Amino acid sequence: LEGTAFIPQPNRLMIVKIMKSKSKKAKQASRPKSPSPVTPIPLVQNTVNPQQTMVTAMQYHQAGMLEEAESLYRQVLRQQPTHPDALHLLGVVVAQLGRHQEAIDYITKAITFKPTVAAFHSNLGNVWQSLGRFEEAITSHQKALSLAGPNDQSVYNSYNSLGICWFHQNRLTEAVNSFQFSLRVNPHHPETYN
Repeated sequence: LEGTAFIPQPNRLMIVKIMKSKSKKAKQASRPKSPSPVTPIPLVQNTVNPQQTMVTAMQYHQAGMLEEAESLYRQVLRQQPTHPDALHLLGVVVAQLGRHQEAIDYITKAITFKPTVAAFHSNLGNVWQSLGRFEEAITSHQKALSLAGPNDQSVYNSYNSLGICWFHQNRLTEAVNSFQFSLRVNPHHPETYN
């Protein structure tokens, strides 16, 4: 596991995994062969409503149509270059596509415009973690935890990710404590048991 990203939906959060980049052949093989769970919406220039463009981009993102989602997030950013959610989610998409440094740049920029969103810091930590930069990942996950509310999904994901980072640094006591906190918050979090 490299990390978990939060993709906001209109009424809830969606969690996706950020994995280390795969070869082109592995990416193609891992794409679902069945139809998308979301009815595709044509990619059109939407100069009138960036909010609707974001909703469409998130639908593509949730359906695993990463290139299409990337295109729409970029479209929003052409209209509103400081849109924090578009910056954040573009960072998540490019991380999922294996472009980790670019992801760090976008998510960091999103944080400059909206520094109190726990999910932004958690996803930045996931990208650092996927690069094996565990100190930076730990810092980001700890920041996410300091910002997260009691019902925020990023709490148990950040504790779980912290545990993974501590484990990779051979800091086993901290790793066990983080995993235990994750399970206290959500005893049914399957990734913590791995």
